[in-house]
Amino acid sequence: MRLTKLELEVLELIKTNQNEEGHSDFLSTDALTKKVGGVVSSLEKKGMIYNSYSHMAKQDFKDIGEKPFKMWCLTRIAIQFVGLPKSWN
Repeated sequence: MRLTKLELEVLELIKTNQNEEGHSDFLSTDALTKKVGGVVSSLEKKGMIYNSYSHMAKQDFKDIGEKPFKMWCLTRIAIQFVGLPKSWN
C-alpha cells in the first residue's frame, strides 16, 4: 500500500496524540481544514486509523453534554508505517 506525504504527516500527528491503545487526543474536531478532514477519511478507508468512539450513539454524547465527535487511533497496519507511539513503550 502506498501513502501520500500528507497521509504520512497526518498519521504522525495522530501518533503523537495517541496516549494509549484505543485512546487518542486527536479528535475529529482537530481536523480543522477540509484538506486534513479528507486525508483522515482516506486513512480510515485504507484501514490506517479507526474511530475509537464508533460504539457511542448520539444520545451517549448528549448525556455527557457534547456534540458527537470521533476519536482517531492508529491501527496495527498504520504502526508498520509510522511506528509505535512513544507512550506505548
